[in-house]
Amino acid sequence: MTAVAAVVLVSAVMGADPEIHQPQGPTLTQIRPAAMLLSPYSSCDALLDGLRAHAVKHLQAFSPSGGDAWFGLAGGPVRSSAFAGVADAAAAAPSSAPGGSDVTSTTNVQEQGVDEPDVVKTQGGRVVTVTDGVLRVIDAGGRRIVGSLDLRHYANYEGAQLLTSGDHALVLLKPDALGLGGLVGMPAAGGPSRPGIGLGTNSVSPDSMVLYVDLSASPRITGSLEVTGRILDARMVGTTVRVVASNTPSIEQPQAYRTYSQYKSELRANIDKAPLKSWLPAYTITGPAGSFSASVPCAAVDHPTDFTAASMLTLYTVDPGKPAADPQPVSVSADGNTVYATTSSLYIASSPNCRWCAGSNAVTTTTDVHRFDITGTAKPTYLGSGSVRGSLLSQYSLSEYGGSLRIATTVSDSRGSSVSGVDVLDAATLKQTGSVSGLGKGERVYAVRFLGKLGYVVTYNQQDPLYVLDLSDPAKPRLAGSLEIPGFSSYLQDVGNGRLLGVGQDTRLVKEGGGQYAHNEGRMVQLFDVSNPRNPTRTAKVVLPGTGTPGDPGFDPHAFLYWPQTGLVVVPIANYDNGGALAVRVDSKNLVQLGTLSNPGGSARAQVSAIVRSMIVNGNLWTFSQSGIRISSQTSLAKLEWIPFT
Repeated sequence: MTAVAAVVLVSAVMGADPEIHQPQGPTLTQIRPAAMLLSPYSSCDALLDGLRAHAVKHLQAFSPSGGDAWFGLAGGPVRSSAFAGVADAAAAAPSSAPGGSDVTSTTNVQEQGVDEPDVVKTQGGRVVTVTDGVLRVIDAGGRRIVGSLDLRHYANYEGAQLLTSGDHALVLLKPDALGLGGLVGMPAAGGPSRPGIGLGTNSVSPDSMVLYVDLSASPRITGSLEVTGRILDARMVGTTVRVVASNTPSIEQPQAYRTYSQYKSELRANIDKAPLKSWLPAYTITGPAGSFSASVPCAAVDHPTDFTAASMLTLYTVDPGKPAADPQPVSVSADGNTVYATTSSLYIASSPNCRWCAGSNAVTTTTDVHRFDITGTAKPTYLGSGSVRGSLLSQYSLSEYGGSLRIATTVSDSRGSSVSGVDVLDAATLKQTGSVSGLGKGERVYAVRFLGKLGYVVTYNQQDPLYVLDLSDPAKPRLAGSLEIPGFSSYLQDVGNGRLLGVGQDTRLVKEGGGQYAHNEGRMVQLFDVSNPRNPTRTAKVVLPGTGTPGDPGFDPHAFLYWPQTGLVVVPIANYDNGGALAVRVDSKNLVQLGTLSNPGGSARAQVSAIVRSMIVNGNLWTFSQSGIRISSQTSLAKLEWIPFT
């Protein structure tokens, strides 16, 4: 097990120069004692010497593949360039504000009271979408588009996501999951060529940016926050948003080498000559009164006993209605790829020794977890760090409850051996109090859901064991029961009264060539009776043959709709020709298949017609695609109206 890599606390302050301005360091926020927390460096020179020394010690963290390859592997070296910021604004003629009823669903989120960024938001009779780089405002009552905002001249517009609060919205522009953002140095949708920033172990598209949008009339941009590195995720409690960004140093990668030794030698030389601005996070705020920039003061940088110097995580605090406010950054010296939050705590998890860090194929030796207090509207307070063996599937692998943090992981090695389990940590100290191990030997975690004192874990290789865990005693968590069935669930949803819904793929074992493999049969929705944790049973299933995503267990929880008032469940489906949605109804312990829906577009336009989100708006079912919105009856699925986007 490696040492915890993240206990550096950074408090950023305003400065005239985003790269090198160094005012006197502020008094650090009081934090709880952490075993690996040390004092700040005594000067900027000492800080630079320390960063360089630890970077040289951990050269593998600066390799193009993030520590998994050196010479001639993973596509070769990555070039880096300096920070550059471009701020834009747009305005449009005003129009009447939209209105509508409150019989409307919201984004499917992990924790109640904690909103998550997504491509569709509903609020106060208004529906806001961001699709293919265009933000649109729809009057839910009038079923018409009342305003739009073209974002396609910004880099990373393809990965845009939304958070809304009253008449204000935040648009997060970050590299999307498929890496479809603009290429470094290439124009973005007709815009100017914009250089990349912070390229290192985490190669990213150009600028990561948060746009402030006023929705009170026709949507218009009122400000922006541009950060070095990449935005990982964000969480909103009330009107306060915590934006999490990962910053990697701009270290010149070796260009001319023939051997492994030459590569390391040139990389060491490049690190030894890298200036301090290569490491320090920087950001630029643009508001009605103009722009200003800030960087991290040397006196505010703490460090653990051992760290790679290959990444810093930064939390920015913003309010959608205050575009010029100080985002009060707080950082730790660590990498991160998973964000989880309650209304009072935010956790960032990272796997410093990982290969393929996220998802069901993750392989890593340890996962580090860093906790922040996000109570209220002030800047977060860093509370400490801990680590567990193994890798996470997603944010759903984490859950805080009753003073404990539960973490589901898979521990695996390079030979393909794997086993899963759940660690229980004291949330105050992040020290382990108990664990359940030995789940799904030879398999990986495909789905996790923690509900109160119980936990549900799905592992999969060729069969789908559903494990029910009793976590009522943090010191003695235990396996309560299990159920092994064909196929797998990649998302689990509580539907009340001791019932659990699973969304995934049905499979069939096929014997071939002296062995056997699992053949995907189609998208599956299944209902479990978990009222008796010792004896979980499956009471119903619906399978749509030939649909789903063959070979990919991933499922975006934001794409899932459950409407408790009627028991309606809508999940996206995909085949090789088109993408629609499957609608079923939970009826006691049964599932009633209502049918499928598709948005206009046809097979020739499968990508733009694929249904990516489903919402209940004013009692009707709205399905969203790049081409537009279909409004249907949620009982008969009959088409009521079509709102085209083009």
